[in-house]
Amino acid sequence: MVQAGVERARLDELFPGILEGLDEELLRKVRLRETVVPASVKWNPALARMMASNNWVISGKRSASGKPMLANDPHLGANRLPNVWYEAVFISSERYGLGATMPGLPGLLIGRTNDVAWGSTYPFMDALDSWVEHCKDGKFRRETAKGDQWIPFRQRRETILRRKRRPILRRFTRTNTARPMVIPIPTSTFS
Repeated sequence: MVQAGVERARLDELFPGILEGLDEELLRKVRLRETVVPASVKWNPALARMMASNNWVISGKRSASGKPMLANDPHLGANRLPNVWYEAVFISSERYGLGATMPGLPGLLIGRTNDVAWGSTYPFMDALDSWVEHCKDGKFRRETAKGDQWIPFRQRRETILRRKRRPILRRFTRTNTARPMVIPIPTSTFS
């Protein structure tokens, strides 16, 4: 957005309270390779306003039930009128299907049945995020009116408790502006 010329006031409106220390000049210097979405359609008003999505899957080997888990959020608006998405449930004597679909489609676009679950991500989006952080010796650099300052990372340790298994200890390290970095702590910590 910075490279596209979005003004600071608009950025603050979109991301309230989290842009303190944003180095716009540095972001303008980052050179990205060719983007996935062609420039001719990138800002087409007919496309979804928030073009993004996410999903994840956990193997049954890692769940308490032994069954896999799927989470899916296509980030396609459900709050417009008329609504594009609606929930649907199909039931027969021994089968079911539940999920979300769109008017006029004879099936589920995302959902689950007795046997399978599936999701969809927004496929026509440039999925490249860039953040440049200058770090050394447990500190990150910030340019200030007083010149460059090296500020220590904020850190917290968390223990993830697991039923019938040893806990996992993780250290989260973050700057004041960047997303957290997960740094595994060696298992010898539990000796």
